[in-house]
Amino acid sequence: MILRERKSQYEQKINEYQKNLELSIIQNQNIQSELADLQQEKESNENTLNEIINSLKEDFEKQIQILKTQNIESQEHRSYFSFFLFFTYFFPY
Repeated sequence: MILRERKSQYEQKINEYQKNLELSIIQNQNIQSELADLQQEKESNENTLNEIINSLKEDFEKQIQILKTQNIESQEHRSYFSFFLFFTYFFPY
């Protein structure tokens, strides 16, 4: 009688451990799946970030070229204006 009770208790414990093991396996699979999703999301975000950075670099370089051109034009304009002032000052009509 005592042996049967002990056997029953051990079988219950074994069943409980098996259920816990199965639960742990399922949780592990869920975590691995979530990790794979997060890695994909990270790669996507990194690609998007790189595209944005490259776009900003291009825009920045374009702005630099525009400002250089404007600066050259401004210097030429000042130079012509200075020459005009000099010329009209020393050689009035």
